Parts: sequence; C-alpha cells; structure tokens
Amino acid sequence: MFQYTVFRLALTSVHRRAAPEQVLQNIHEAVNDFVQDAEQFDDLTMLCLTYSGPAE
Repeated sequence: MFQYTVFRLALTSVHRRAAPEQVLQNIHEAVNDFVQDAEQFDDLTMLCLTYSGPAE
C-alpha cells in the first residue's frame, strides 16, 4: 500500500512555492516508483490547488 510517509516525502521534495503541476508530477513519480511494473487496475485522480490567501 502506498503509505502516507511516501506521499509526504513526495510533497516535501518540492519547494513550498512550486507550481501545482510540479507537485503533481512529484507525486505521480513517487506512485510510479512504488508500483514499478505492476499492472494498473484502478484509476488515479489528483488535484492540487494554490491558496492565494483570503478574498479581499
């Protein structure tokens, strides 16, 4: 099972101000490293948002 610690490492390996695309790319690479050559049997949906602070 893809553990939270592996997920957290994928998140912390990019700068906190990285673009959402870069964050998702790191997570996707971590998942690919984890599954190696295993056949995919389910889909993978990811969403990453940028918080710009409270609305004014």
